[in-house]
Amino acid sequence: MCVALASAGFMYKNKVQIRIGDPTDVKMPQPLNASVADHAKDQQEQTMVREAEPAKETIFAHTIEESPEPGAGDENALTRTETAEVGEDEEAVKDAKEGKAGKHKRGKRGGRKQKEKEQAQAEAKAKRKASQVPPVPPVPQPAEVISVAASESPQVAGPLQINSLIIHTDKVIGQGSCGTSVFEGSFEGRDVAVKRMLSQYYELASQEVSFLQQSDDHPNVVRYFCQQKDDHFLYIAVELCQASLFEIWEPERAKAEERQVQLRSLKHTIQRDPPRALQQLAAGLYHLHNLRIIHRDIKPQNILVAFPKRGQASGPRLVISDFGLGKNLPENVSTLVDPTGNAGTSGWKAPELISQPRDTDSRHSQSGTTGTNGTDSANGTSGPGGIKRAADIFSLGCLFFWVLTDGIHPYEDENGWQQLRELNIKRDNKKMGVLERWSDAYEPMQLITSMLAHQPEDRPTALQVLNHPFFWTAEKRLAFLCDCSDHFEREPRGIVDDGYAGDSYDLQLLEDRSEEVIGAPYQRADFLSKLDRQFVDTLGKQRKYSGNRLLDVLRALRNKKNHYEDMPEDVKRRVGPLAGGYLTYWSNRFPRLLMSCYEVIHEAGIQGNDRFKGYFAVGGS
Repeated sequence: MCVALASAGFMYKNKVQIRIGDPTDVKMPQPLNASVADHAKDQQEQTMVREAEPAKETIFAHTIEESPEPGAGDENALTRTETAEVGEDEEAVKDAKEGKAGKHKRGKRGGRKQKEKEQAQAEAKAKRKASQVPPVPPVPQPAEVISVAASESPQVAGPLQINSLIIHTDKVIGQGSCGTSVFEGSFEGRDVAVKRMLSQYYELASQEVSFLQQSDDHPNVVRYFCQQKDDHFLYIAVELCQASLFEIWEPERAKAEERQVQLRSLKHTIQRDPPRALQQLAAGLYHLHNLRIIHRDIKPQNILVAFPKRGQASGPRLVISDFGLGKNLPENVSTLVDPTGNAGTSGWKAPELISQPRDTDSRHSQSGTTGTNGTDSANGTSGPGGIKRAADIFSLGCLFFWVLTDGIHPYEDENGWQQLRELNIKRDNKKMGVLERWSDAYEPMQLITSMLAHQPEDRPTALQVLNHPFFWTAEKRLAFLCDCSDHFEREPRGIVDDGYAGDSYDLQLLEDRSEEVIGAPYQRADFLSKLDRQFVDTLGKQRKYSGNRLLDVLRALRNKKNHYEDMPEDVKRRVGPLAGGYLTYWSNRFPRLLMSCYEVIHEAGIQGNDRFKGYFAVGGS
């Protein structure tokens, strides 16, 4: 879609080099006579402040906040990088125009606390590099010819002011399709990113502004400030961010060494606590879906790291940007049949949005660029299911995997051919091995696998993603397991002699998981054998524990948590401090315990009970 937001904008960035003969990649009226050329040259030598023709202004109500000073707030906050001078690096621009493929080297991977994760990532990447083959050259598309007035060329344009909005047209953040550009600017004294679009796309731009206005004032959705219009262009001003996830994971693309250091620093802050960063994206998507907005282009380029808000806890703030492909679901409708249902970015779209092979006329945005839309030539839809919120869940699942595995795509071709990602998605051929080998990967594996379900109806909702145990703190996880113990202890249960035939339905659901949790066939299972003898001795003899019963595993965990201070000091050192150390002691021995209990609560349909509803509601305990 021509108006898809160039998400490389809205951030501090490594400026794009622009060659003076071809400033906007658009076709200009030729030839210019000598007088016009001289006039342009004279204007280039001076700073211009251009007052626009009659302008229309739409300002969205907001609370004024002071922009953070460079270096203020988070110690890793980025400062503004200098804009590259127009005309620098002529050779690089020449190569790009001649179609020479650049070499994209992946960055150094690191920052993982667990050595096993680093080793698994390194092995996967070494294998891919060893079998790397040249990428399939893209099918050339006819270039769209767009003509604009010579006075609008960045060669001769300086700062442009329209009412309270100032656009620095000589400071380019990024370029999009169909003449779209993003510049640095300011609005009422605040630094902003300004997206400039050709006025012929006013209707579509208005839709994007509408989405921004609806979703405004959420910390994990990019903030909108205003829109302006002159005789040639439309301008949309949003908050200026530090970088996109794509930039952060590919720091070598930045030309300045200082910028590379800044990007690596941002990456390190995200990798210190990945669940917290990813939960922010789930919160932002839940907000959009609650407003009946389907984004349709979730990918690393459209996830930005913003500046911290006042009062925000330490750490990066991630926001969802670029609503150029967004769609609104009408009331009482969960599926949207839309002629642009095949919109999105190749390799990040849900399988139901990928056209059939015969659909050769469809246009897709390529990875690393802003998405455009395509149409199914057969029936004008994306398939029998249409567009659902679940399409965003699939893309977010790919993004979660990409972040947790340090830049590996779950549908990556083993030879590194990105063009085959869509084929793998369509065939449900995902490779989760890199993540699966982690010792603490059971929760994220279960979450991401469900998000990547081939059928949209099998994927969780944004609220279910947001409330998944993967994002819970150690205190919340431990409290949940204790609540599970309290609930099932009150359920009717049978006796050993009749094979526990008297167990209630809920208790049977729990005990059906005992083999996978304890890790041995039911008759031979003994969870006590996995615990330290000194710890088992503190359990007491007043109540017997059946080694093959999951109910007894939960009871032992709960009882010793409640009587933690009664244990000898040497036993405390063995099991670790409350809550994180004690929980880890049990999780290392029974890695599936938490998720099994979580799934049983869902299967039993009791997540709405007073005891459990706080774990499944927005902002739950």
